[in-house]
Amino acid sequence: MVISLVGTLRKLLPRALVIAFLRFIYLECYGDIYEINDPSYSAYQAHLKKKLSEYEGMLPDEIEVV
Repeated sequence: MVISLVGTLRKLLPRALVIAFLRFIYLECYGDIYEINDPSYSAYQAHLKKKLSEYEGMLPDEIEVV
Protein backbone atom coordinates (compact mmCIF):
# COMPACT_ATOMS: atom_id res chain seq x y z
CA MET A 1 0.00 0.00 0.00
CA VAL A 2 2.93 2.35 0.56
CA ILE A 3 6.12 2.69 -1.43
CA SER A 4 8.89 4.74 0.09
CA LEU A 5 10.68 6.91 -2.46
CA VAL A 6 13.18 8.27 0.06
CA GLY A 7 14.60 6.37 2.99
CA THR A 8 13.07 3.25 4.43
CA LEU A 9 9.87 2.35 6.22
CA ARG A 10 9.95 1.37 9.84
CA LYS A 11 9.25 -2.28 10.58
CA LEU A 12 6.60 -1.42 13.20
CA LEU A 13 3.99 1.31 12.93
CA PRO A 14 1.99 2.59 15.90
CA ARG A 15 -1.72 1.76 15.86
CA ALA A 16 -2.64 5.47 15.86
CA LEU A 17 -0.74 6.04 12.62
CA VAL A 18 -2.34 3.04 10.92
CA ILE A 19 -5.80 4.15 12.08
CA ALA A 20 -5.13 7.68 10.76
CA PHE A 21 -4.15 6.18 7.41
CA LEU A 22 -7.26 3.97 7.35
CA ARG A 23 -9.45 6.91 8.40
CA PHE A 24 -8.11 8.93 5.45
CA ILE A 25 -8.66 6.06 2.99
CA TYR A 26 -12.12 5.18 4.30
CA LEU A 27 -13.58 8.63 4.87
CA GLU A 28 -11.73 10.85 2.39
CA CYS A 29 -11.16 8.45 -0.51
CA TYR A 30 -14.14 6.09 -0.30
CA GLY A 31 -16.50 7.94 2.02
CA ASP A 32 -18.06 10.16 -0.60
CA ILE A 33 -19.32 7.66 -3.15
CA TYR A 34 -22.83 8.89 -2.32
CA GLU A 35 -24.04 12.48 -2.53
CA ILE A 36 -24.65 14.03 0.90
CA ASN A 37 -28.40 14.26 0.25
CA ASP A 38 -28.60 10.58 -0.84
CA PRO A 39 -30.30 8.44 1.84
CA SER A 40 -27.46 5.90 1.54
CA TYR A 41 -24.84 8.47 2.53
CA SER A 42 -25.56 8.41 6.28
CA ALA A 43 -25.76 4.63 6.44
CA TYR A 44 -22.51 4.24 4.51
CA GLN A 45 -20.70 6.78 6.71
CA ALA A 46 -21.95 4.93 9.81
CA HIS A 47 -20.71 1.64 8.35
CA LEU A 48 -17.25 3.07 7.65
CA LYS A 49 -16.98 4.62 11.11
CA LYS A 50 -18.06 1.33 12.69
CA LYS A 51 -15.32 -0.52 10.80
CA LEU A 52 -12.74 2.03 11.94
CA SER A 53 -13.91 1.62 15.53
CA GLU A 54 -13.58 -2.16 15.21
CA TYR A 55 -10.02 -1.79 13.89
CA GLU A 56 -9.14 0.51 16.79
CA GLY A 57 -10.29 -2.19 19.19
CA MET A 58 -8.60 -5.15 17.51
CA LEU A 59 -5.27 -3.86 16.23
CA PRO A 60 -2.23 -4.29 18.46
CA ASP A 61 -0.28 -1.26 19.73
CA GLU A 62 2.24 -1.76 16.93
CA ILE A 63 1.59 -3.22 13.48
CA GLU A 64 4.33 -4.99 11.57
CA VAL A 65 5.10 -3.70 8.09
CA VAL A 66 5.64 -6.61 5.71
